[in-house]
Amino acid sequence: MNNFQDGTSPIRREAAVELFFVEQLMNITALLDRAKHAIESGETSLRAAAEDIAAAHSQGATQRQIAKAVGKSAAWVNRLLGWGQSGYHDDTAFGPQAKAS
Repeated sequence: MNNFQDGTSPIRREAAVELFFVEQLMNITALLDRAKHAIESGETSLRAAAEDIAAAHSQGATQRQIAKAVGKSAAWVNRLLGWGQSGYHDDTAFGPQAKAS
């Protein structure tokens, strides 16, 4: 069996890569579970949800995957991501009319 320069075998390297992806998937799942709970908690928790959603997105979750996990549409997720990218410029991701309802 050939070893890499660092002394690891191809099998060990492959196992390490698999473990990395499993841990990343578990992290995305945890982030999205926490985001879903924040969304269910109401308007005051949307910023926390936006942070978790942005973190999951940056780790490779697609907007559709996120939408499914949190029970919202991909368009909703896109608005929330945009709100975060703007530095939360507006009070809400969905405009002033969302605050009135």
